[in-house]
Amino acid sequence: MLFQVPVAELGGLQPLFDLIQPLLAKLSLLIGGIFGLYVLLLVVRVYYERQKVKLLEDIRFNLDTLNTKMKIETSKDKPTIMKKFLRRMKPTIIRPRRKRTKLRKK
Repeated sequence: MLFQVPVAELGGLQPLFDLIQPLLAKLSLLIGGIFGLYVLLLVVRVYYERQKVKLLEDIRFNLDTLNTKMKIETSKDKPTIMKKFLRRMKPTIIRPRRKRTKLRKK
């Protein structure tokens, strides 16, 4: 199986090899089975991860189309330097007004 040794060279070791050969066959089957199972698990995981990525891409596409219809920024719109600057400066320039509350009479 693992080693092909001529029978003439074995001599008195033949009974020992007859005893070890089935154990080695079972061991190689067990190791090969675990490795095969691992590879199968890896293939299945890659398949499902690709399905998730495709689903997320479809969701992003749908959101982008809705955003363009509503005239909102989409994921494809990258902010320019001027937009970034204006976003940061807007809270400092335009401050929200405080609501006036009526004074209670005591």
